[in-house]
Amino acid sequence: MYITRLRVSAHNLEIETGRWHKPNKKQRNDRKCKHCNRLEDEFHFIIKRFYWNRPNIPTFIELLTCENVKIIQNLSVYIFKSFKLREEML
Repeated sequence: MYITRLRVSAHNLEIETGRWHKPNKKQRNDRKCKHCNRLEDEFHFIIKRFYWNRPNIPTFIELLTCENVKIIQNLSVYIFKSFKLREEML
């Protein structure tokens, strides 16, 4: 469920919520993470700090389209806990 929410943009990361302020929506570059002041998109939310410094979209896509059940389960738990932690911090 959490992977699907992330993939279809049914979440409350700044990359999405910034679009909701119509007619004065936030510019894409202004949709920053309140914790680290970087663009808060799905890539930022999931990928480890190493990949923030060396972004790699093919690796990100590979992770989201993986068919390994264990990796999918771990990713789903990670996303769930990350959203929960994000809500507590805000």
